[in-house]
Amino acid sequence: MPVEHHRDPTHHGVARPRSVQSLEDGLEDGHAATLPAVRTAGRPAERPVGGSLRRRGLAYDAARMTGLERAGWVAVLAEAEGLRWVLERSRMAWTEASARRAAQIRPGDALVLYVARGAFHNPTRDESRLVALAEVTTPVRRLRQPVELAGRTFVVGCDLRFEARLPERGGVPVRPLVPRLSFVRRKEVWGQYFRSGLVRVPPEDLEVLARAVREAASDRLAPR
Repeated sequence: MPVEHHRDPTHHGVARPRSVQSLEDGLEDGHAATLPAVRTAGRPAERPVGGSLRRRGLAYDAARMTGLERAGWVAVLAEAEGLRWVLERSRMAWTEASARRAAQIRPGDALVLYVARGAFHNPTRDESRLVALAEVTTPVRRLRQPVELAGRTFVVGCDLRFEARLPERGGVPVRPLVPRLSFVRRKEVWGQYFRSGLVRVPPEDLEVLARAVREAASDRLAPR
C-alpha cells in the first residue's frame, strides 16, 4: 500500500505517514476505512517496543512520585468490529507503520476510545463519540502472533484497564466538546485533528475528554 504523508496538527506540522495506523485507523466524518472482523488475536510477547520491560503500574507510580502528568492519547476506531475487539480483549494493537509512535505510550498513560461516525456504516445518522476511558497497563510489545486484518498485519499492542465504558452506540458526542479542546486550533475543521489513528493530547484536553466519559458512565449508573 502506498504511504500518504500529511501534516499532523498536533505535532508542529511534522509530516508523517497516514496509512492504517491503529487497529481501525480511518477518516473522520464518514470516511472510515472498512475492515472485517478480527480473524486471529495475538497475545503480547515479553519484549516491549522502544523500551525496557516494566512491571504493571510501576511506570505510572514513578511518574506520580516525580510529579509528572500521565500522557493522554486518543485512539480513533473507524470500525465497530475493531471497537468490539478492543473492548472484549482489553487490548489495543497497531501496525508496523505506527509501531514507533505507539512505542511512546507508557504504562499509566490514559487512552480514550474515539469511534468515528462511519464505524456503523450509517454516517448520516451516527456521529463521532467517545465510548471508553482506559489506563494502559503494559508497555507496547511485539505480539507473539500478529493480528491479520484485510491483508494488513498488526504487530504491536498493549493491555488496558478500563476506567469507564459506555455502550458502543451510546458514547459521548465529540462535537460539543470541541470548543474546549486546545489542540483543535481550527474549530471549523475539527474532524481533521482526529484523522490519525493515535493522537496525543495535552493534559488539559485529556481532562475534558476523560471527565465527559466518566460523567456519562456515572449518569448511566445513577438510580432513576
